[in-house]
Amino acid sequence: MVRCTAGSGLTGGAPGKPGFSLITTVMILTLLVLIALGLLSLSSVTLRSNTLLDAQTEARANARLALMLALGELQQQLGPDQRISASAAILDDSVETSDYEDVAHPHWTGVWDAWAAGGRSFGGDEPSEHRTIAGAANRGLAPAYEEKRRDHFRSWLVSMNKEQRRSLDSARSLPLKGERFPGKDSEGVLLMGRGTYGAAAQDSELVSGALLGIGSRPGSGANHAGRYAWWVADESTKARILPDAFDSGEELRKDELIARAMSAGSTGHDVLEALEDLNDPGILRRMHTRRSLELP
Repeated sequence: MVRCTAGSGLTGGAPGKPGFSLITTVMILTLLVLIALGLLSLSSVTLRSNTLLDAQTEARANARLALMLALGELQQQLGPDQRISASAAILDDSVETSDYEDVAHPHWTGVWDAWAAGGRSFGGDEPSEHRTIAGAANRGLAPAYEEKRRDHFRSWLVSMNKEQRRSLDSARSLPLKGERFPGKDSEGVLLMGRGTYGAAAQDSELVSGALLGIGSRPGSGANHAGRYAWWVADESTKARILPDAFDSGEELRKDELIARAMSAGSTGHDVLEALEDLNDPGILRRMHTRRSLELP
Protein backbone atom coordinates (compact mmCIF):
# COMPACT_ATOMS: atom_id res chain seq x y z
CA MET A 1 0.00 0.00 0.00
CA VAL A 2 1.35 3.24 -1.08
CA ARG A 3 0.56 6.36 0.89
CA CYS A 4 0.75 9.76 -0.82
CA THR A 5 0.86 13.04 1.00
CA ALA A 6 0.65 16.65 -0.35
CA GLY A 7 2.51 19.57 1.17
CA SER A 8 2.58 23.32 0.71
CA GLY A 9 5.98 23.30 -1.02
CA LEU A 10 7.36 25.84 1.41
CA THR A 11 10.38 25.12 3.40
CA GLY A 12 11.13 26.78 6.58
CA GLY A 13 14.17 28.98 6.96
CA ALA A 14 15.68 31.82 8.84
CA PRO A 15 13.49 34.94 9.16
CA GLY A 16 14.40 38.08 6.94
CA LYS A 17 16.72 40.81 8.28
CA PRO A 18 14.82 43.63 9.97
CA GLY A 19 15.05 47.27 8.54
CA PHE A 20 15.30 46.39 4.84
CA SER A 21 11.99 48.08 3.95
CA LEU A 22 13.01 51.25 5.79
CA ILE A 23 16.32 51.49 3.92
CA THR A 24 14.58 50.94 0.59
CA THR A 25 12.04 53.64 1.36
CA VAL A 26 14.76 56.14 2.34
CA MET A 27 16.70 55.43 -0.87
CA ILE A 28 13.61 55.93 -3.02
CA LEU A 29 12.79 59.19 -1.22
CA THR A 30 16.38 60.40 -1.76
CA LEU A 31 16.11 59.59 -5.46
CA LEU A 32 12.83 61.49 -5.69
CA VAL A 33 14.39 64.49 -3.94
CA LEU A 34 17.29 64.47 -6.44
CA ILE A 35 14.86 64.31 -9.35
CA ALA A 36 12.82 67.19 -7.89
CA LEU A 37 15.97 69.31 -7.42
CA GLY A 38 17.06 68.56 -10.97
CA LEU A 39 13.69 69.58 -12.39
CA LEU A 40 13.72 72.74 -10.26
CA SER A 41 17.20 73.66 -11.51
CA LEU A 42 16.16 72.98 -15.10
CA SER A 43 13.08 75.17 -14.76
CA SER A 44 15.18 77.95 -13.19
CA VAL A 45 17.68 77.82 -16.07
CA THR A 46 14.84 77.84 -18.60
CA LEU A 47 13.21 80.80 -16.86
CA ARG A 48 16.49 82.74 -16.83
CA SER A 49 17.07 81.91 -20.49
CA ASN A 50 13.61 83.14 -21.41
CA THR A 51 14.15 86.32 -19.40
CA LEU A 52 17.49 86.91 -21.15
CA LEU A 53 15.93 86.19 -24.54
CA ASP A 54 13.13 88.67 -23.80
CA ALA A 55 15.69 91.31 -22.85
CA GLN A 56 17.69 90.68 -26.03
CA THR A 57 14.55 90.85 -28.15
CA GLU A 58 13.54 94.13 -26.51
CA ALA A 59 17.03 95.58 -26.98
CA ARG A 60 17.05 94.62 -30.67
CA ALA A 61 13.62 96.17 -31.14
CA ASN A 62 14.86 99.39 -29.53
CA ALA A 63 17.94 99.32 -31.80
CA ARG A 64 15.73 98.94 -34.88
CA LEU A 65 13.61 101.85 -33.68
CA ALA A 66 16.74 103.99 -33.24
CA LEU A 67 17.87 103.06 -36.76
CA MET A 68 14.51 104.02 -38.27
CA LEU A 69 14.47 107.34 -36.40
CA ALA A 70 18.04 108.09 -37.52
CA LEU A 71 17.17 107.33 -41.16
CA GLY A 72 14.04 109.46 -40.90
CA GLU A 73 15.97 112.41 -39.48
CA LEU A 74 18.66 111.97 -42.14
CA GLN A 75 16.08 112.05 -44.93
CA GLN A 76 14.29 115.03 -43.43
CA GLN A 77 17.41 117.12 -42.94
CA LEU A 78 19.56 116.14 -45.94
CA GLY A 79 16.90 115.09 -48.44
CA PRO A 80 16.68 118.41 -50.33
CA ASP A 81 19.62 119.40 -52.53
CA GLN A 82 19.89 122.79 -50.81
CA ARG A 83 21.44 121.29 -47.67
CA ILE A 84 25.09 120.98 -46.61
CA SER A 85 26.58 118.55 -44.11
CA ALA A 86 29.81 118.92 -42.18
CA SER A 87 31.32 117.61 -38.98
CA ALA A 88 31.36 119.78 -35.88
CA ALA A 89 35.16 119.91 -36.11
CA ILE A 90 34.84 122.91 -38.44
CA LEU A 91 33.77 124.95 -35.40
CA ASP A 92 37.19 124.51 -33.79
CA ASP A 93 39.18 127.77 -33.90
CA SER A 94 42.47 126.27 -32.66
CA VAL A 95 44.06 125.71 -36.07
CA GLU A 96 47.59 125.62 -34.63
CA THR A 97 47.13 122.12 -33.19
CA SER A 98 45.31 118.98 -34.25
CA ASP A 99 43.56 118.74 -30.87
CA TYR A 100 39.95 119.79 -30.51
CA GLU A 101 40.08 122.54 -27.89
CA ASP A 102 36.93 124.51 -28.66
CA VAL A 103 34.57 121.66 -29.59
CA ALA A 104 33.39 119.02 -27.13
CA HIS A 105 31.86 116.75 -29.80
CA PRO A 106 33.87 117.21 -33.02
CA HIS A 107 32.51 114.10 -34.77
CA TRP A 108 28.86 115.07 -34.66
CA THR A 109 27.39 115.69 -38.12
CA GLY A 110 25.67 119.02 -38.65
CA VAL A 111 23.26 120.17 -41.36
CA TRP A 112 23.09 123.69 -42.81
CA ASP A 113 20.92 125.40 -45.39
CA ALA A 114 23.00 126.28 -48.43
CA TRP A 115 20.54 128.98 -49.48
CA ALA A 116 17.82 130.64 -47.50
CA ALA A 117 14.74 131.24 -49.60
CA GLY A 118 11.79 133.43 -48.75
CA GLY A 119 11.22 136.95 -47.53
CA ARG A 120 13.59 136.66 -44.55
CA SER A 121 16.66 138.86 -44.30
CA PHE A 122 20.02 137.30 -43.42
CA GLY A 123 22.66 139.75 -42.30
CA GLY A 124 24.06 142.00 -45.00
CA ASP A 125 23.56 139.56 -47.85
CA GLU A 126 21.84 140.97 -50.88
CA PRO A 127 18.98 139.08 -52.57
CA SER A 128 20.26 136.93 -55.41
CA GLU A 129 19.04 136.71 -59.00
CA HIS A 130 19.79 132.99 -58.95
CA ARG A 131 17.09 130.84 -60.49
CA THR A 132 16.51 127.16 -59.82
CA ILE A 133 13.47 126.88 -62.11
CA ALA A 134 13.66 128.17 -65.67
CA GLY A 135 11.62 131.32 -66.09
CA ALA A 136 10.78 131.66 -62.39
CA ALA A 137 12.71 134.12 -60.25
CA ASN A 138 13.32 133.07 -56.64
CA ARG A 139 12.84 136.42 -54.95
CA GLY A 140 14.40 136.73 -51.56
CA LEU A 141 16.84 133.90 -52.19
CA ALA A 142 19.91 134.97 -50.23
CA PRO A 143 23.37 133.39 -50.37
CA ALA A 144 25.48 133.06 -47.23
CA TYR A 145 28.86 134.78 -47.30
CA GLU A 146 29.21 135.98 -43.71
CA GLU A 147 31.55 134.13 -41.35
CA LYS A 148 30.28 132.11 -38.38
CA ARG A 149 26.66 132.76 -39.18
CA ARG A 150 24.10 130.79 -37.23
CA ASP A 151 20.86 131.44 -39.06
CA HIS A 152 21.45 128.74 -41.68
CA PHE A 153 22.14 125.94 -39.21
CA ARG A 154 19.44 123.28 -39.00
CA SER A 155 20.31 120.35 -36.75
CA TRP A 156 22.86 117.91 -35.40
CA LEU A 157 22.32 114.31 -36.52
CA VAL A 158 22.54 112.71 -33.09
CA SER A 159 19.99 111.68 -30.47
CA MET A 160 19.12 114.64 -28.22
CA ASN A 161 16.03 116.61 -27.42
CA LYS A 162 14.85 118.93 -30.18
CA GLU A 163 16.12 122.15 -28.61
CA GLN A 164 19.63 120.79 -28.09
CA ARG A 165 19.74 119.26 -31.55
CA ARG A 166 18.90 122.57 -33.20
CA SER A 167 21.42 124.58 -31.20
CA LEU A 168 24.79 125.15 -32.87
CA ASP A 169 26.46 125.50 -29.47
CA SER A 170 25.53 121.96 -28.39
CA ALA A 171 28.57 120.54 -30.18
CA ARG A 172 30.78 123.11 -28.51
CA SER A 173 29.79 122.87 -24.89
CA LEU A 174 27.03 120.34 -24.18
CA PRO A 175 28.21 118.29 -21.13
CA LEU A 176 27.35 114.86 -22.53
CA LYS A 177 29.77 112.04 -21.74
CA GLY A 178 28.47 108.61 -22.64
CA GLU A 179 29.25 105.38 -20.82
CA ARG A 180 30.02 101.99 -22.33
CA PHE A 181 27.56 100.27 -20.02
CA PRO A 182 25.09 102.97 -18.96
CA GLY A 183 23.06 102.49 -15.83
CA LYS A 184 19.46 103.44 -15.29
CA ASP A 185 20.48 106.95 -14.19
CA SER A 186 22.94 107.53 -17.06
CA GLU A 187 22.15 110.30 -19.52
CA GLY A 188 24.32 109.15 -22.44
CA VAL A 189 25.86 106.10 -24.05
CA LEU A 190 29.18 105.71 -25.86
CA LEU A 191 28.44 105.10 -29.54
CA MET A 192 32.01 105.16 -30.88
CA GLY A 193 34.83 104.41 -28.46
CA ARG A 194 38.48 103.51 -28.25
CA GLY A 195 37.83 100.14 -29.82
CA THR A 196 37.43 102.08 -33.08
CA TYR A 197 39.63 105.14 -32.62
CA GLY A 198 42.45 103.38 -30.77
CA ALA A 199 43.54 103.07 -27.17
CA ALA A 200 45.31 106.45 -27.23
CA ALA A 201 42.24 108.38 -28.40
CA GLN A 202 41.32 111.46 -26.39
CA ASP A 203 37.93 111.87 -24.76
CA SER A 204 36.96 114.55 -27.29
CA GLU A 205 37.44 112.07 -30.15
CA LEU A 206 34.84 109.66 -28.76
CA VAL A 207 31.21 109.93 -29.83
CA SER A 208 28.36 109.96 -27.33
CA GLY A 209 24.63 110.21 -27.79
CA ALA A 210 21.88 111.10 -25.36
CA LEU A 211 19.64 108.27 -24.18
CA LEU A 212 15.99 108.86 -25.03
CA GLY A 213 13.26 106.96 -23.24
CA ILE A 214 10.68 104.56 -24.64
CA GLY A 215 7.52 104.08 -22.60
CA SER A 216 4.84 101.42 -22.76
CA ARG A 217 1.66 102.22 -24.63
CA PRO A 218 -1.12 103.28 -22.25
CA GLY A 219 -3.67 100.52 -21.79
CA SER A 220 -1.45 97.82 -23.29
CA GLY A 221 -0.82 96.19 -19.93
CA ALA A 222 2.92 96.03 -20.62
CA ASN A 223 5.32 97.20 -17.98
CA HIS A 224 8.45 97.60 -20.08
CA ALA A 225 10.46 100.76 -20.62
CA GLY A 226 13.68 101.08 -22.57
CA ARG A 227 16.00 103.68 -24.02
CA TYR A 228 17.79 104.22 -27.30
CA ALA A 229 20.44 106.44 -28.89
CA TRP A 230 21.63 107.07 -32.44
CA TRP A 231 24.25 109.01 -34.38
CA VAL A 232 24.78 109.60 -38.11
CA ALA A 233 28.43 109.67 -39.18
CA ASP A 234 29.62 111.80 -42.08
CA GLU A 235 31.13 109.31 -44.53
CA SER A 236 32.12 112.11 -46.93
CA THR A 237 34.99 113.15 -44.65
CA LYS A 238 36.61 109.69 -44.55
CA ALA A 239 39.33 108.28 -46.80
CA ARG A 240 38.86 104.65 -47.71
CA ILE A 241 41.87 102.34 -47.62
CA LEU A 242 41.29 100.23 -50.71
CA PRO A 243 43.55 98.19 -52.95
CA ASP A 244 44.38 99.75 -56.29
CA ALA A 245 42.23 98.06 -58.94
CA PHE A 246 44.83 98.79 -61.64
CA ASP A 247 47.85 97.61 -59.68
CA SER A 248 46.67 94.37 -58.11
CA GLY A 249 48.14 92.13 -60.80
CA GLU A 250 45.16 89.80 -60.82
CA GLU A 251 42.02 89.31 -62.84
CA LEU A 252 38.78 90.28 -61.15
CA ARG A 253 35.37 88.76 -61.60
CA LYS A 254 32.53 90.89 -62.96
CA ASP A 255 30.97 91.37 -59.53
CA GLU A 256 34.34 92.46 -58.12
CA LEU A 257 34.82 94.94 -60.98
CA ILE A 258 31.35 96.36 -60.35
CA ALA A 259 32.10 96.68 -56.62
CA ARG A 260 35.38 98.47 -57.39
CA ALA A 261 33.61 100.81 -59.81
CA MET A 262 31.07 101.76 -57.14
CA SER A 263 33.75 102.36 -54.49
CA ALA A 264 36.13 105.25 -54.04
CA GLY A 265 39.48 105.01 -55.77
CA SER A 266 42.79 104.38 -54.07
CA THR A 267 43.63 107.19 -51.63
CA GLY A 268 47.40 106.78 -51.80
CA HIS A 269 47.73 105.45 -48.27
CA ASP A 270 51.05 103.83 -49.22
CA VAL A 271 52.82 107.19 -48.90
CA LEU A 272 52.31 107.04 -45.13
CA GLU A 273 55.25 105.38 -43.45
CA ALA A 274 53.07 103.56 -40.92
CA LEU A 275 50.95 102.08 -43.73
CA GLU A 276 53.66 101.22 -46.22
CA ASP A 277 53.17 97.48 -45.63
CA LEU A 278 49.65 97.72 -47.00
CA ASN A 279 50.94 97.66 -50.57
CA ASP A 280 50.50 93.91 -50.59
CA PRO A 281 46.91 93.03 -51.65
CA GLY A 282 47.21 89.84 -49.63
CA ILE A 283 47.56 91.88 -46.43
CA LEU A 284 44.57 94.02 -47.38
CA ARG A 285 42.43 90.93 -47.82
CA ARG A 286 43.26 89.81 -44.29
CA MET A 287 42.05 93.08 -42.77
CA HIS A 288 38.55 92.35 -41.53
CA THR A 289 37.92 95.34 -39.28
CA ARG A 290 39.01 98.95 -38.97
CA ARG A 291 40.58 98.06 -35.68
CA SER A 292 43.19 96.14 -37.67
CA LEU A 293 44.54 99.51 -38.80
CA GLU A 294 45.28 100.74 -35.27
CA LEU A 295 48.70 102.36 -35.33
CA PRO A 296 51.31 101.52 -32.64
